[in-house]
Amino acid sequence: SWLAPGEAANAVVRVAGSQAVDVNVVAHQVIDSRTEFEETLTGDGLGSVADQVSFPLAALPSSEAGTVVLPLGIQDPAALRDPARLQLSRTGIYPIELELRDAEGNALAEFVLPLVVVAPGPAGTPTVGEKLRVAWVWPLVADPAILPDGKPDAEVVAELQAAGRLGVQADALAGAPDIPVTLAPGPETLEAWTGLARQDESLAPSLASVQAALGTNQVLSGPYVPINIPSLIAGGFGAEVGAELARGNETLGSLLGTRLDPRTALPGPTDAASFVALRDGNVDRLIVDGDALVPMDSRLTPAQPVALELQGRVATAVVSDPGLGAPLTADLSPALRAQQFLAGLAMVALEQPNVVRGVAVVNPRGWEAPAPLLDAALAGLRGHPLLDPVVVDQWLDQVPPATGDDGAPVVRELEPYAPPAPPVTPATFLDAAGRLGGLRSLIGSGDLRIARGDKALRIALSSAWVGGAGRLRAQAELGVIDQSIDEVLSRIRVPVGSTVTLTARKGKIPVTFLNETDRTIRVKVTLESDKLFFPDGAEREVELPPRNTTVGFTVESRASGTFPLVLTVTSVDEELVIQSTRVRVRSTFVSGVGVFLTVGAALFLAMWWLLHFRRRRRHAPDAAT
Repeated sequence: SWLAPGEAANAVVRVAGSQAVDVNVVAHQVIDSRTEFEETLTGDGLGSVADQVSFPLAALPSSEAGTVVLPLGIQDPAALRDPARLQLSRTGIYPIELELRDAEGNALAEFVLPLVVVAPGPAGTPTVGEKLRVAWVWPLVADPAILPDGKPDAEVVAELQAAGRLGVQADALAGAPDIPVTLAPGPETLEAWTGLARQDESLAPSLASVQAALGTNQVLSGPYVPINIPSLIAGGFGAEVGAELARGNETLGSLLGTRLDPRTALPGPTDAASFVALRDGNVDRLIVDGDALVPMDSRLTPAQPVALELQGRVATAVVSDPGLGAPLTADLSPALRAQQFLAGLAMVALEQPNVVRGVAVVNPRGWEAPAPLLDAALAGLRGHPLLDPVVVDQWLDQVPPATGDDGAPVVRELEPYAPPAPPVTPATFLDAAGRLGGLRSLIGSGDLRIARGDKALRIALSSAWVGGAGRLRAQAELGVIDQSIDEVLSRIRVPVGSTVTLTARKGKIPVTFLNETDRTIRVKVTLESDKLFFPDGAEREVELPPRNTTVGFTVESRASGTFPLVLTVTSVDEELVIQSTRVRVRSTFVSGVGVFLTVGAALFLAMWWLLHFRRRRRHAPDAAT
């Protein structure tokens, strides 16, 4: 990644076609600014030639078919002139133009390699007074790994394999334990990785690598699944942001066996509302994308912590530089990408070589980097004379905050941000959350179905769900809750259409419940009738152990006859209706007033018949004469 005068390195160059006869190596003048550096990467603004050498292709060794090994050497000022070496004695970044030429000297193909030359200081002193602190942040995050049907997502599992996207990154990190980086693992990703590795041995090596890397580097806490905080707040899910962060912190702490400091966050897209929410959640150090801030006019790369201040809340911002990370995703060979990445960092280091400064680079989400790129970039940071890799905490401790001409802290402003709509509506989400609460009151918080439902709520809000297909996936996650509810409710039964006879004014109606679940549940029973009274109240909470349970409910009738009684069984919080059934109550009880009236009526009829009979006998003789 860098050379000192007198040193040399090999560049492997792929040669296509048969017309090329030699390689011309042209060193242009040292670059003086980052703007010039970025232009030269595309072959523009190369400037005048400092030196050049040429090599016949036939004389160069080959490492594999179609390639040649090109020696790039720097002339030692104290040695005799070597025509195969470039005379570059000044510390700086030199654009090296590599040209394939035909027999007539015409360029057939060319590309630019930024070469970092570092000349030692007088009497062997360091080249720069202060190395550039480099905080390299690695998000290790995949989409949620478990599908709503409980099966692993094959695409995510492939990313976790040793040869997969995250497996390759984990292996590279484990192979460079001496290079400090900052890791931002997705809690759900790491949780699934750990769980799946118990079932699939092919995931064990990559899991061991990521665990090794997590054990030697700073680990940032974060939400349980990737979320867009501005989107959730604007969509009415502000309260859920804290729940996502809390679950993420708890999950990582449990997996790593340590308590994580949640005050430093990599929040992703940030706006005013999300900043306030994070700050109110005790997050006071944010890693913010430089493109999310209002640009500032400066000829130098911003390379110090700045302040963010909104609505009376202040936080320290570590501003990541997307331009410095751009080579990592360029459509170039892994070796050239690594060289451009390291040279860009060196360019910033040389802007103010005697001032304590630092930059942050955050790998993009979904980054799929080949192993040679990662190995070369990490190896290039090892022992670099201009760069000092550190974790974010060290970066903040060592690099002083940016100040203005008046000595006051530099305050940056957030750019306006229009967040996308959340993947589900608040009404849909709250309905699912309420139904899960009903299930929790029914079977208790310790049941695995409750844990699965809580996880579904968190996953449903993930920013991974984009577009129509994403909304369907979010709905399917919430559907997991209804599946658990249906499973439980289908195993609870109450007799339907029974008839109960009361022979007294007050009595107990026996109701038999059948609980075919594997645990004791708690329900609420509500009684309703226009003709019956309930001395012990119309509502009652009942505990139902597995199998049959008969419970007596006291009722009172004030008349005889047959009356309907509606018996409704719900969860204790009444979110879930388990069953509503109608019972017929037949009362044969006759009250004291009824008996008195009946006896009185009988006596009245008896007297009436007696008087009537005597009256007829008195008039009978008269009729005979």
